[in-house]
Amino acid sequence: MYSFSVTIYAAILFFLLSPGVLLSLPPKSSTMTKAAVHSLVFALIFYFTYGYVWRYFNPYPAHRENMAPKKKEGMAMEPKKK
Repeated sequence: MYSFSVTIYAAILFFLLSPGVLLSLPPKSSTMTKAAVHSLVFALIFYFTYGYVWRYFNPYPAHRENMAPKKKEGMAMEPKKK
């Protein structure tokens, strides 16, 4: 399910974790190494936090009502009585 709040969260997190904005890891390394480390940090933080952001902005999503399995009548065969 699409959530605009998670998209905004990802954009803000991406900006904050860009090399040189909040931190610069590892110091005195090449630009490519810094970009690789920052992308890994972004991926880990996003992976572990996007669910919290989703639930915070969508506490009662409509699709949860339809997640329970529905019983289909007439499909199951009952044993015959003797």
